Amino acid sequence: ALSQDMVEKKPEENKDVPQILSGLKLSMKPYMYSEKLKVDKEDIVMDFFHFYKSSEFDPSVPIKVQMRGEPAVDTGGVLRQSFTDVFAEIANGNSCLRLFRGVDASRLTPVYSSEHVLTGVFEVLGKMIAHSLIQGGPGFPFLAPSIYWYVATGDLSEAVARCSFVDVGDHELASFVERVRINVVE
Repeated sequence: ALSQDMVEKKPEENKDVPQILSGLKLSMKPYMYSEKLKVDKEDIVMDFFHFYKSSEFDPSVPIKVQMRGEPAVDTGGVLRQSFTDVFAEIANGNSCLRLFRGVDASRLTPVYSSEHVLTGVFEVLGKMIAHSLIQGGPGFPFLAPSIYWYVATGDLSEAVARCSFVDVGDHELASFVERVRINVVE
């Protein structure tokens, strides 16, 4: 009987990002059950990563952010500002994590590293972004369009259509790609 239940389960139909986020938001517990996340302004990125990487993290529980040494009460503004600060530090490479590269801060591409794969750091970042979005916080508006479309749709052809030489993180390599593109067009 148990194996039949497992076999007879129908695969979940393909959902787009807004549908997934709406489903997650509906599964959130009320704000009165929120968990307090205490962070240091100087170490905010690592405090967030430790919280979201923890095996005790429950995505259905909303969070309230408390900045150590600051009297602010989180009624939503501190949470949004904290996520904004964390995402900006990650995008700018100001934290000890070097997850992205790019010429322009609004067109970043992930840095491949076996360490990143083994530690699951991008999965943790994804949890942070989704948890921020379903609580009314910011997204991560720093990804190159090709990366965004691949993550959002899973469609490689859609992502490739949005690629640009600007997205090449290495300045010298980007100039070579641009020269090839110009010569092909002429």
